[in-house]
Amino acid sequence: MPDFIIDNGILKLYKGEESDVVIPEGVTSISRMAFANKRCLKSLVVSEGVTEIGENAFQQCVNLQSVILPSSMKKIGKYVFSGCKGLRDLVLSNCTAEIDSTAFYGCENFRSLTFGNGIQYLSKKLFPENMKLNKCVLHHDLEDETLSKMFLTVMGTKNLALPFLLEGLEANAYILKTIKSRVTAKKFREEYASVLIEWNESAAFAKLLSLVKKMTVEEVDGYIEKAKNVPEIRTMLMAYKNKLYPSEKLEKMEEIQAEKEFGLREKTLADYRKDFTIVKETKNYRITGYKDENESVVIPAQIQGLPARIDAYAFEKCEKLLHVYVEDGVTCISDRAFCGCRSLQSIEIPESVKSIGREAFNGCIRLKNITLPKSVTAIFADAFSNCRNLESVTIPGRVTIMGDRIFCNCENLQSVTIPDGVKIIGNSVFSGCKNLRSVMLPESVVSIEESAFWWCFELENITIPESVTSIGKEAFVWCRSLRSVKIPDGVTDISQGMFFDCKGLQSITLPGGVTNIGEVAFHGCNLLQSITIPESVTAIGKDAFLNCPELTICCVEGSFAQKYAEKNQIPFKLV
Repeated sequence: MPDFIIDNGILKLYKGEESDVVIPEGVTSISRMAFANKRCLKSLVVSEGVTEIGENAFQQCVNLQSVILPSSMKKIGKYVFSGCKGLRDLVLSNCTAEIDSTAFYGCENFRSLTFGNGIQYLSKKLFPENMKLNKCVLHHDLEDETLSKMFLTVMGTKNLALPFLLEGLEANAYILKTIKSRVTAKKFREEYASVLIEWNESAAFAKLLSLVKKMTVEEVDGYIEKAKNVPEIRTMLMAYKNKLYPSEKLEKMEEIQAEKEFGLREKTLADYRKDFTIVKETKNYRITGYKDENESVVIPAQIQGLPARIDAYAFEKCEKLLHVYVEDGVTCISDRAFCGCRSLQSIEIPESVKSIGREAFNGCIRLKNITLPKSVTAIFADAFSNCRNLESVTIPGRVTIMGDRIFCNCENLQSVTIPDGVKIIGNSVFSGCKNLRSVMLPESVVSIEESAFWWCFELENITIPESVTSIGKEAFVWCRSLRSVKIPDGVTDISQGMFFDCKGLQSITLPGGVTNIGEVAFHGCNLLQSITIPESVTAIGKDAFLNCPELTICCVEGSFAQKYAEKNQIPFKLV
């Protein structure tokens, strides 16, 4: 099998160019990155007997369309199919594997998913929130109610509601009943209604209206405007409006609105409740949701004289929202507060805000610039992850820890200012920032965590200060434009995969105190010509210099590095 490198049942590398691949019999596991970036691959059948697929095994196989996994599968690692944007058909029917939540990261275009009672556990984040199921066929045989609940949790009402309205969902009674009870929530309904109008699905729209007890007149008018070229649905909506809002009721509503707009009276609690879902507590009000359809919103700092707080999830997936103004006095942007606001273009954050919560702006794909006030002291994990159009950010000077994945997958981020005072660059902070070109880390930084600059294709220069004593594994994977790096004297471990596939790397300076070079640390650095390995090194991991054809190791006579070079037939030079 010349196309496969297999060792003791472990498939380590696929070298072929076939579009349809069947994993050979006898293979028990597939190594990490074994098929990574294989654009030729279109279909994959994993044969019985395979029990494990390692991290990133099929990463960026962008043309892969179908995958069948066997019942023998026990474990599917991190990011196994990450970036497989063409993946459409997936069969998990009898698979009992433990599947990492990131396994299908970025796979948004499924058209057929097959589940079965063999499934024991599915992570809540297994499939992307913006997965375009539309009329995707969902096959399953989930007889057990616990499994049905798990299926609902993983797929989510948003992903299942449209197939339900279109009668394109094969589901048991429990699942159908649950979807029916949730489908009328406004934050979901707005999206469904627009799609049904666009597709002229009058029967599905009638079904939706029959489930909704009441909509605001503004919401109904919005749908009527959208349906101006869809006569059947427009007529349906006009009848719905006339039934709920007779002319005398509309006149009274207009009179109250005019008084409010011209400042003839202060906003009452009822006025706030027309725009927001709010909960009163002893000393404050919590804003827990947004009910209005306006493209702009002013978030109050006080309601009826009491402080107002933006609750977690409050504006999540408000996809019509374009502009947000937060009044001075608000102290926190809570977890996932604006997560999934795909149309959000601008937000003004006052100096009173001290923290930005987890995933606060995750997935705000139209947000280009954001100014964080100097008052901010903490930015938590994933705060701006997947903000694909974010171009520049200045981190406030009082921030000391940059949480995990803060700017993960901010594809257009070109510049970032990191202030003196930041001590830790968290896990995957800049992972997937494909256009980030240059980063200067301040002298306060002591640690760069795992995968911090993973997949930063355009990163050409990075200055690592002498204060850094720890650099995590895979910190610079696929930084293919990186030319040279100087590792500070305090670093003693060149960790696993640190410079994996850095194809442009030509020179690197290792400090005299390094004791270990991890597995695949310089794998694929095919322009690396020489590296001086100090006498202090006593361990070099497997495949540390694999696919480095130009490399000459410079080392001390009798050192571990010399013995390693001789054993692995790598040219060396004594210094």
